[in-house]
Amino acid sequence: MNRFRPRLVVLILALAVFAAAPSFAQFRADFGVLIPWRIGAAAQSGDESANDSFDVLQFATLPFPELMVSYSGKVGPITVGGGLRGFSIILQSLFWPVVYAEAELGPAVVHLNLGGGAFWTFGVIGNALETGGIFIPDLSAYFKLGRSFRLGLGVASIRGIDFDPELTITPWVFYISGKFVTMF
Repeated sequence: MNRFRPRLVVLILALAVFAAAPSFAQFRADFGVLIPWRIGAAAQSGDESANDSFDVLQFATLPFPELMVSYSGKVGPITVGGGLRGFSIILQSLFWPVVYAEAELGPAVVHLNLGGGAFWTFGVIGNALETGGIFIPDLSAYFKLGRSFRLGLGVASIRGIDFDPELTITPWVFYISGKFVTMF
């Protein structure tokens, strides 16, 4: 009977945390546009490495509508949350789960998020749910203009794509972003 007591304590603590979360958390929606500025890839094979990129804005401006719907709360000076993040190319959309941490330093905001593990696509081409070990870390810095609009720069990469066991390729993108953040 004593071996179940630690599990019971953990279960009760977890329920208390989940029950208390609504008292300090709220729903949040971020929507805006992300414009790729520079796209590249870093490759590693044994002792050799290479990094190559090109300037996307030199050829065209490709704005991607962005949406993140989350449940967030303050932990000291940091806002943490989790939800869904996605992009649309009008006829097809892609969404994935995401967790994030954000620090507001006056009018500046530093935002770090990690998403992936499951990807939902829907649109004209078709609907699908894919799962796997692909994750998207994203670091961005914004300047707040007014109460809800943010303008900034960021970098994101895709981790977990294995083309060859002896070759590691990490694609990345630097981007410019403008978005509105709304709390409910």
